[in-house]
Amino acid sequence: MNYSHEEMVEEVLKWFARSDTEEQIAFVSTEIDNLVQYHTTLGRQIRNEFEMWRDEHEPFIVDGCDHSQDHPDARSMRVMEDVWRRLNSIEVKA
Repeated sequence: MNYSHEEMVEEVLKWFARSDTEEQIAFVSTEIDNLVQYHTTLGRQIRNEFEMWRDEHEPFIVDGCDHSQDHPDARSMRVMEDVWRRLNSIEVKA
């Protein structure tokens, strides 16, 4: 199944709601430019859960690497960034 970007963001937000508080704090506290550190953990989970590797895309090869915005790595990064934005827009009430 090909999930929409918003469907993936909503599902990942549900994952976070069930995750450990320390993990939530660590993710939300990470600068958006440093979310790449989650590429092999959360990013992999997103790519696998939503079967992104099954989706075909037109490669955009630069220096032997696929830089297509539709590549699963790029798509999962956008999901992580939007999840991060949503989580950081929620006011924490003490």
